[in-house]
Amino acid sequence: MNIAPETKRLFGTLRKGAPKTGMLRKGTLRKILSDQRGQVTIEYTLVLVAFGLPMATTFVWLGRLLTEYYRMITFIETLPFP
Repeated sequence: MNIAPETKRLFGTLRKGAPKTGMLRKGTLRKILSDQRGQVTIEYTLVLVAFGLPMATTFVWLGRLLTEYYRMITFIETLPFP
């Protein structure tokens, strides 16, 4: 039976006669929680979301505000008063 090295590292190999108390070996949860690979990517993603989402919302809001202001100015300019 071929098992990928990552799977062996996380789950261990089941031997014949080994007690089946659970799929994970002791300490596996500790290994998973202490693994810090990808931490920087997650941090950059959170920073991007924290700044990008409010900025995008602000730009959309300002765009609508400017459009309405331009519409109001063009309406006032086209009134037939001398």
